[in-house]
Amino acid sequence: MAVRNIKYLTVILLSLTSICLAQVGSAVQNKQIEYKVINGAKFKLISFDDPDDEEGPGRLIEIYLGDKKVFKHTLLKSIGDCSSENLELGQYDIQGSNIVFYSYWASGDRQGINLFPFGFRKQVYSIGKNGSVKLTDAKLYIESETEGYPDTNIYQPKDLEEYHQPREYYKKLRFLLTNKLTAPSEIKLLKKYISSIEEDYSGKFVLGKEKDLLEQEVRKKMHDAISLHTENWKEVFVYFNR
Repeated sequence: MAVRNIKYLTVILLSLTSICLAQVGSAVQNKQIEYKVINGAKFKLISFDDPDDEEGPGRLIEIYLGDKKVFKHTLLKSIGDCSSENLELGQYDIQGSNIVFYSYWASGDRQGINLFPFGFRKQVYSIGKNGSVKLTDAKLYIESETEGYPDTNIYQPKDLEEYHQPREYYKKLRFLLTNKLTAPSEIKLLKKYISSIEEDYSGKFVLGKEKDLLEQEVRKKMHDAISLHTENWKEVFVYFNR
């Protein structure tokens, strides 16, 4: 009887081991490792599903020089439910002795309330011959609510009706999309908003032609990823910024 119980126990343990190994194998499948030589320095690039992201699908990339992690960049972060989605996409590009990181934010909502953040960013890091890293350029344009300055939020509908006209309201976003800022109070609010966004998203806020050129570059570089993750938004969401 004891021998039979031992046999059963052995079978159970083997089954549990197989399940654990299968789970580990599945995690490994979501992990990709690449090696890149930039300006003579060898970097290891590891992309993987974010194990700590409980809000929705997430994917990160970490870049190491030896054992030292020098970069961490979001490739995918999607937060939402049946009626809305906030999306962040990322991509990197090696250009000579530079690593360039691109980011894109978009939001969609069936009710027209959750439409931010929306925008794009480009960060350029120069790699020295000894592997040193230096941020040489960072530009962004982002529409978002700001936690630090609630009075500067660019999206402030006057009534419920405006909540359901976000595309029209988006075209006349307060202070941000107008070239006719004259009142000192308006200029002050715009500067506060820009300063808050620059601090939260790590870059220089750009407007006008510089903003248009940045958007064109980011959309061109990330066209496939943007199309993949927002291709059904017209059917799913009534309102969206993308």
